[in-house]
Amino acid sequence: MTVLPLPPGSPPADAAERAIAHFRRLTGRVAAAAARVHLEDDREAVHDLRVAARRLEVALRVWRSVLARRPRRRARRLTRRLRREAGPAREAEVHAARLTECAAQVIEAHRPAIESELARLGERVTRTRRRLAERLPERRIARLWRWVERAMRGLDAPDAGVGVRPVAARRRRALRALLAARPTLDDAPLHEARVAVKKWRYAEESLAAGLGGEAPPSTQRLRSVQSELGRIHDRATLRDHVRRAAARAERRGEAEHAAVLTALSANLEADRVEQVLRFRTASRALEPSGD
Repeated sequence: MTVLPLPPGSPPADAAERAIAHFRRLTGRVAAAAARVHLEDDREAVHDLRVAARRLEVALRVWRSVLARRPRRRARRLTRRLRREAGPAREAEVHAARLTECAAQVIEAHRPAIESELARLGERVTRTRRRLAERLPERRIARLWRWVERAMRGLDAPDAGVGVRPVAARRRRALRALLAARPTLDDAPLHEARVAVKKWRYAEESLAAGLGGEAPPSTQRLRSVQSELGRIHDRATLRDHVRRAAARAERRGEAEHAAVLTALSANLEADRVEQVLRFRTASRALEPSGD
């Protein structure tokens, strides 16, 4: 049976109840987004599912010292699987949205080649989203609720030190990843920095929400850097997708089609490099001396 979070206007009475309410809110967001995936006209459902799942996954790590070990691990493993399964559908949606923008910006003669690839992407969006919906029956989400509830059994009022070590670890990893990513144009370190910054931000926000306090000011800077790295990642994955499409067109003997897509991939790469330069400036606000 689904356990709902506390209703608005009924603030938790103590620290333990605040932590419990926090986990119920997070789990409720995963459940709500999973239900929306079944609605084909809801364009934000897959994105919201991934964000909600990532937030819950991080929270289960941050609060592990006060949660029951075995059910916490089960809940975290299930949440991580949900997030990963939603990845292909979300990537296809992001690529389709960006390619639609590109089609509107090119000259008329080049538009058919991009629109042809956009049609293929549209089919992929539909296919991956339906596949994801098939993997999200109500019983699976109910199982997640059960594991989260079991993880919270016997949860006492968290002490002042709860979550300090996990959050500090996220911070150290993110700063190392940023240091490695800043001087390079390579995709891998930039992607690793994006994930690390996201986990650091969600850890800070989860700890503050569960303890009933305000997230530190650094989370706003984290959000900005995360957005820059997200745009870099989106350009990189779409660039690679378009390059593969150009290679397929070349093999089919569609030289003109391939040339248009090759030019588009070069434009996407130039855009990605510009975003990297912006990231380098924004990321300096996260240096230890700036905290």
